[in-house]
Amino acid sequence: MSRLGIFESISDAVAIADPAGRLIETNDAFDSFFGPRGPGTVEPAGSILEIWPELVEFWQPTIAANEAGRHLRVDVPATDSEGRRLVFDVRLFLTDGDDSVAGSIAVVARDVTADRERVKNLEVQATTDPLTGAFNRNQLEILLTQAIRSARRRKNSGCFLFLDIDQFKQINDKYGHVEGDITLKKVATVLKDNLRASDVVARFGGDEFGAVLPDSDQDFGLIKAQQLVTVLGEIKPADENVGMAVSVEIAVFPEHGDYASDIIRAADIAMYGAKRDPNRSVMVWEAGLSK
Repeated sequence: MSRLGIFESISDAVAIADPAGRLIETNDAFDSFFGPRGPGTVEPAGSILEIWPELVEFWQPTIAANEAGRHLRVDVPATDSEGRRLVFDVRLFLTDGDDSVAGSIAVVARDVTADRERVKNLEVQATTDPLTGAFNRNQLEILLTQAIRSARRRKNSGCFLFLDIDQFKQINDKYGHVEGDITLKKVATVLKDNLRASDVVARFGGDEFGAVLPDSDQDFGLIKAQQLVTVLGEIKPADENVGMAVSVEIAVFPEHGDYASDIIRAADIAMYGAKRDPNRSVMVWEAGLSK
């Protein structure tokens, strides 16, 4: 009986290949994912590294790990014979014994695509605002905390922008919540399109948004805030002829606080100043600067 005979009744895909990657044996589960290979099939056995190129980076490390008395277990993506993209929980180890496959590499792979997708969806739900697709407040606080620590460690600074849509309630009251939701989605899109890939955009809730700008000083924050006021002002809800007004408040970290809550509170305080002065659309907490 083939060494793989005991694996034919399980759903895990199993293959044995020599150290160069040439397939020696595969079980039915492996063949169902990647197509039949080996003796008795139309296709030659070929190399598992050609069939499954994502394994290449783990092939030599498998040999090194087994020499140290360990085996590798990793998630590896793959494209099956039908062109579907899957994710497998893969264990790789050297076979032992004195038969013809001793010293070859065994690959045992379990399809975990659905499990990983569920985990990914749960992570998205836990970190993302469902309406706009931006981060939620909780995730922003986590990422802001990381940015503050990084700035302190690297002895540089970053900016936190707190954005508020002026008179958003009137938009909801006049055009309804559907139009209000469309407006919020547009705001999130404009923010993402006009900030750097390294910046963080989040919706706090209601008509409030936050943005974390790592590796930036107060001058950069002021320039970026004014730019955002301009581009967001081009959003015209429903049939309005005038774009909406936006207030932006800035706090600099770690100068204005050591914790995410300190920075958010600082920007929130600046918010009240902006609301009291209609001539100011951008304010910096504590410094009292405006453009």
